Amino acid sequence: MRNRLAGSRTAQDGVMAAAGNEDEEPVMQVLIRCKVKPDQVERNVELLQAVYEEMRSVRPGGLRYVTFQLDDKVTFVSFAEMDDGPGVLGQLEAFQRYRTTR
Repeated sequence: MRNRLAGSRTAQDGVMAAAGNEDEEPVMQVLIRCKVKPDQVERNVELLQAVYEEMRSVRPGGLRYVTFQLDDKVTFVSFAEMDDGPGVLGQLEAFQRYRTTR
């Protein structure tokens, strides 16, 4: 059983297949897997919650993002789909803090 991080969306809501017709622009899809030390789990969850709060506030267009905390409690898996490439994540200060803190 996988636990969805509070504030995240379900995989069905948050990640869409990059299927479509030939006229559509390609979509970048990224899987991020991170394993943290047991004493860093709470901090990692706090950082991720800040990312979701900023995404709710800013509502970056063309970004779909979902995070799961696995049963071992120390592994986090995120899926991101970005219509315009990774720059949209780079614009989120909370995501930059998350990346540099792990």
